[in-house]
Amino acid sequence: MSRARVRLLRAIGAALVLVIGSIMTSDRAVGQPAGPSVTIAGPLPLPVTGSLDLSNTSADPLFVRSVPKRYPWQAVGTLQNSVVVAELLTVPSNQRLIIEYVSTRGVGPSGSPLKVRLDAISTTVGGTSTAFYFVSPQISIGSPYYSTQQPTKIYADPGTKVHIFVEAHAAADDSVYIAVSGYLEDIIP
Repeated sequence: MSRARVRLLRAIGAALVLVIGSIMTSDRAVGQPAGPSVTIAGPLPLPVTGSLDLSNTSADPLFVRSVPKRYPWQAVGTLQNSVVVAELLTVPSNQRLIIEYVSTRGVGPSGSPLKVRLDAISTTVGGTSTAFYFVSPQISIGSPYYSTQQPTKIYADPGTKVHIFVEAHAAADDSVYIAVSGYLEDIIP
């Protein structure tokens, strides 16, 4: 493209910007007209008079919702060189368990071939038992530490025996720590 053509395109662009800028002026903006002024001539805070009648009839009931009480819950455990299927708890008959976080941590001497795998947690909800599996590949590492963490939301009905499945292959002096947390909440009839 020739220099003259580039200069001409630049001049046209600058002229367009100037024309558009002159059209968009702030003096054309119009605000709301002023409304009536309000003056409070009484004591502050203002006194409240009158009454409010709330009636709750079966024909036109007010919506009321009970919120269940929650009780923090956690379980911890340690295993050495084994596969563990452990019962975490039996959910009380008047409560529901909600598991929100699961973690494992392996500790051993430096260079130890530590292998840990958090497999699953099993629960029952609505009469259906199932296992919830976790992303926890079985790996060997040379570091003395290994950990997995998994935020989750797993429910268990009253009376459910909640189990955890963990596998660890470690040296005799290695340990694997397991932590599970969440809360129990009251069942509202």
